[in-house]
Amino acid sequence: SEIEENYTSCLFSDLSNFIQIFSVSSSENQDIKSIRCVSLALKTLPLTSEFEECDMSILRIPILKITKSTKNSAELTLVAATAWARVVCKIYRPNITHAMNELIREIENPQNDDFCIITLIGGVLNCGCSLMLSNEQFLLNIFVKIRQSCSVTTGHLFQSFQAFKLWSHRLKELKPCSEAPQTLFLTGSRTIETAKC
Repeated sequence: SEIEENYTSCLFSDLSNFIQIFSVSSSENQDIKSIRCVSLALKTLPLTSEFEECDMSILRIPILKITKSTKNSAELTLVAATAWARVVCKIYRPNITHAMNELIREIENPQNDDFCIITLIGGVLNCGCSLMLSNEQFLLNIFVKIRQSCSVTTGHLFQSFQAFKLWSHRLKELKPCSEAPQTLFLTGSRTIETAKC
């Protein structure tokens, strides 16, 4: 109904404003209530942005800023990374190639530390954009970064292997045992024979 549409649009504006305000202060310590609220706002964003008048592009930078903030918890960072990937995919819909290029460009940004990179990858793999996640070359580009992260002992090794697990799951969702060159997914030590079969 018209009332529901107007309310949803209003809700999107409220969520958008809240996310933007939080991103400005994301480098400071936040209280638990604010963190929970922004986490829920980021999770709710896809539900409230289905109307044409919602300008998702205004949220791309603020959400990325929340994702990159070192003051946030790992959970909020992953929620923000997932929301950021969804926003990028929605902005460039139906041309998913532009979305993939922007996502890869940010993942490969030399200013990002390893934790930020693995978080962005986790967000991309969780975003639910099937056109992008079914692109084998895109998954291969992401795998290179995951392999680098898993091969170094860090404080976020768990997140690195979680990203690897999720990447493997996305690869298995592709058509089973496709005729694609499976050697592309092999590592130097051949630990990944083929996750698709």
